[in-house]
Order: sequence, then structure tokens, then C-alpha cells
Amino acid sequence: MKILYLTTAIENGDYNSLLNKGYRLSNPSNQNFHDKMIKALALGNDVSVISLVPSLENDYTLTDKGIYRYVNYHGALFNRLGGRKRKMLKIAKAIERKGLDIVLFDSLNLQIGEAALALGKQFSLPVVSLVTDNPENLAKTPRIFVSNVKSHVNSSTGVLALSDGLLKAFNVESKPHFVFPGLVEKPTLLKPLFAPKSYFYFGGALLERYGIIDLIKAYLATNPDYDLVLAGHAGESETFNRLIHSSPRIHFLGQVSKEENYTLEAYAALLINPRPFESKLDQESVPSKLLEYLESGAPIVSTPHTALKKEYPDDIAWLEGSGEKLITTFFQSHLNPDKKLINLVENHAAERLYATYGVEALGKKIQDFLHSLKA
Repeated sequence: MKILYLTTAIENGDYNSLLNKGYRLSNPSNQNFHDKMIKALALGNDVSVISLVPSLENDYTLTDKGIYRYVNYHGALFNRLGGRKRKMLKIAKAIERKGLDIVLFDSLNLQIGEAALALGKQFSLPVVSLVTDNPENLAKTPRIFVSNVKSHVNSSTGVLALSDGLLKAFNVESKPHFVFPGLVEKPTLLKPLFAPKSYFYFGGALLERYGIIDLIKAYLATNPDYDLVLAGHAGESETFNRLIHSSPRIHFLGQVSKEENYTLEAYAALLINPRPFESKLDQESVPSKLLEYLESGAPIVSTPHTALKKEYPDDIAWLEGSGEKLITTFFQSHLNPDKKLINLVENHAAERLYATYGVEALGKKIQDFLHSLKA
């Protein structure tokens, strides 16, 4: 099957190169998800990727690589006038002339959605929307953006979604769909960045609404004999900046590559997911970091997530709720007098995780779903 994949994700080597050059790249979880999706589809199909490169400082230009064709950012005016959309369509039409069976698109970018639906109409192709989040859950999102994202998903032929809650939020439960919480891959590990089992680790969005302040305060209150290593995008929080400088044992790494993140997870003494429980997010969103944590084999403590707790009840130390107090209580009850960890839940989920959500296992199921739309 010949697949056209429209995304804002970029080739993993290019992503790492930009990180090494000091660029701040938005939404690494989105980058990692699409990187794995493209790998899963490429196992048995001819995949072409058109990437609408996010705006970067100094408008850094990427050159085409492998299956990736880049549409770089050339200023806000060019973008608003539809220049990038036209270029995306021009590249797509050249690909279509060599044969094309189906179009997949990242629903959280409006230009990509418009281009995908235009291609589907012009060439009578099925168009599949990738629904990874509800735009209503994103910070400072204009109402017109939310409306247009949902319109694009409703106009697609079929939907690949990360939860049943997202199908309900987009009102597409009756549309052909395939639901899965994410994909996992066998990671490439690097040399450990810290001494193995000497640190607690959290990697993700370092925003107060996702519990990072609760975690740091609980760590400071209990003073474990472990460093606290944090990675991700922190925003402009004065509270976060003050807290991370309050102890020499707290290490903030900023954004790290996928391989560095996997390595930090694999060698951690404890992996922590402090995201406060919210009923809406619980139904619509699966924390991608929890799937990575489960793959690593390292011990995990997490605030509740209904679906994953049902599937992996014995591989994670599930808190009864969320917040600084509960995380503090967990640390207190799992540290001995020398402040070393004791009585942790063991994480034996990796093989079951690969069998269910591995790139190879899910790639076949997703391919079967796409074939059904083509038929």
C-alpha cells in the first residue's frame, strides 16, 4: 500500500540535530508518536512523509531526507497567505502521480488537515485523521481552531485515535475507527548520563498543571538519598525555576532526545508520573510517558489512570489520588532510615507491552484497518 503521511514531525536524526544546536522544539511527545507511527507503517508499506516544519528561531531550513519531504517555515505572512499549504499540495501531487492509495494526517494542524482533505477529494482517496489530543485540552486555544480541527476529523474517511474518549469528544464514534493508546519500540540506549539507580526521573511537560511542582516539593520534603532528574519543556514558571535551584541534587536537563530519554528511564531508581487526576483528561488522554516507563523495566509510581491501571494493575505503584501530599506520603513509606528505597512494586510489563503495543504488533493491525478503508 502506498501511504502519504502529513505531519509536523521531522526525521529523528534532524530532530536530534536541532536539539544539539540549542533549538527549543515544541511538543516532543507528538514528535515521538509520529516517528513511531511512521516506522510502524513503513514495515509493510511504501510511505512518503510531507513534514510541515514548525517555526524555529532564525527559520532554520531542513533539507529532504529519506522518505521525508520538508516544507520549511518562511515567515508568518507567507504562512498566513497559504504559501506552505500550496507547496505541500504541490509535493503531494507529484507523489500521487507515482501512485497513492491513502492519506493520513495529523489533525492538530489546520493547514495539514485542509491539504489532506483537498487531496482526498481531488484524487478520490480515503483520508484518515490521526487524533492524538482534544484541542480543547490545549492551553490558550482559540475557539475557531477547535472548531476547524473537529470539522477536519469529521470530514475524514476514518479515524486513528488514542482513546475512546477522543472519539466521543470529536463525535466520530460511528465513523470507521481504530483505537490504541500509543506505540512502543525497543529503545536504543546510550551510555548512562548518571550513575545507574542513583536518581528519580521525570520526563515530560514540566508544567504546574501536570504536577511537576507537587513532585519537586514532595522530593524536597522527604530528602531521599537520590538525585531528582527532570527533562522536558518548562515554560516560564518562576516557581519551577526557584524550586529546581533550591537543592544541588535537582538536575534540570531541558529537552532531551528520544534516545537520551529512554536511557534516563532505563537506569532510574524510580520513574514518577505526577499528573493530577482529571476525569476529562483520564477519558481522553493516555500519558505516553507511562507506556515508555512500563517498557523500561524500572520501578514506577503514578497518579491514577483508569485504562492503564486496569491493564497493568501490578506493574506500577498506583497512588489513590494526586497531589503533593500523596507523593510525599509515598516517598516516606518507601524510604528506609538511610533514605534508600524499599518495598517497591516491580515492573515486569515489557514483553506484554511489546506484544500489545509494539511497533510491529500494532503496525499490522493499523495496516489491516487502512486496507479496510481502501476496499
